[in-house]
Amino acid sequence: MKQIFLTATTPPPSVISLQAKPSSLQTNLDGIKAWSILLQSTPLPTIDLTLADNDETIHTGTLTAVDCQRGVIHVRDFKAPIGKYSAALIRLNDVNQLDVNASSACFDLLLQHALQSDTTTAPPSTPTSPSLPPTSSSSSPLPSSTSTSTSPTPTKDTKSFARDAEVRKYWSQRYHLFSLFDAIQTDREGLFSATPECVAQHVARRVNGVSNKVVWDAFAGVGGNCCHFKSFEKIIATDLNENRLEMCRNNCRVYGIKHVEFMVGNFLELCGSIRANVVVLSPPWGGPKYLDVHDETALQLENIISVPCDGVKLFQLGHKATQPKGIIVYMLPKNVNKDSVLALGEAFEGTMEIEDMFVNGVLKMTVAYFQKD
Repeated sequence: MKQIFLTATTPPPSVISLQAKPSSLQTNLDGIKAWSILLQSTPLPTIDLTLADNDETIHTGTLTAVDCQRGVIHVRDFKAPIGKYSAALIRLNDVNQLDVNASSACFDLLLQHALQSDTTTAPPSTPTSPSLPPTSSSSSPLPSSTSTSTSPTPTKDTKSFARDAEVRKYWSQRYHLFSLFDAIQTDREGLFSATPECVAQHVARRVNGVSNKVVWDAFAGVGGNCCHFKSFEKIIATDLNENRLEMCRNNCRVYGIKHVEFMVGNFLELCGSIRANVVVLSPPWGGPKYLDVHDETALQLENIISVPCDGVKLFQLGHKATQPKGIIVYMLPKNVNKDSVLALGEAFEGTMEIEDMFVNGVLKMTVAYFQKD
């Protein structure tokens, strides 16, 4: 081992939760219709907003009402470069971007209102959920990325997410996971396991420049990582779940990633035949339950990672699948015992670095980079 670095990195924040940011506020009000439901609540929640007009001038204030029919919002304590106003009426035609930052309690209120509406007679402003294709554990191969395939059809079922407290937490963070979430496909596990977009982009920049630029996302899931390796010549995306990999195919298409080879299969078998310059290991952490693990022995790498094998063996297999001078990117739970991760570097021929990844000041995960000699 040559060097070990232990650093903390705060990637640039992704899109904040509960935002109203449709592609065109002039023609599409769907992104803010949900707020009209939320603002009917009593007592009225405090919702701070920041908006930019078509000249990119920043304004701030407190949102008090949304009038979707007239295309306006009502704001109090409005602060603009030209002055301050106790109340203001703003036309959405004059707004270029509208970001709303609300507490989780506000989000719960929004869900309660959504649940009170019958889905068969719900008004257009009722918020909808992400796509929920059925899941499968099939291990048959998928066609290559050049062939045509029909993606799973998205469904809209707010209640299935709102009734599950664990899912609701991740659903409220959906724009952290994918800034283009409204077009992507996911399932329940996809919400749990997707890497936050700003973290995935940071990792992609870190490993950019490796010779030949072939990257293997070994546990691709719904594509939280491989959607952001745009600069690489080839991406290999593998997962044990065929339906989830089809969602990954759709999501890569949404992000404009075309040079992807998709394969369904078990990592323990695939690592014997696939070689790449960068191997991304983002194994299952066991869902949100990993946060309840506090025993120091259980938090060691060989114990906190158990699928498809223990964490040390997984690294060793990833090492064999990595080309000389290549990089192994190991994405780990934020509470992993770092001493057990550093122990891998003692016998590693190359350079190792560990980063703690923060999103909006909150620690999300630990990422270890191992670059081979």
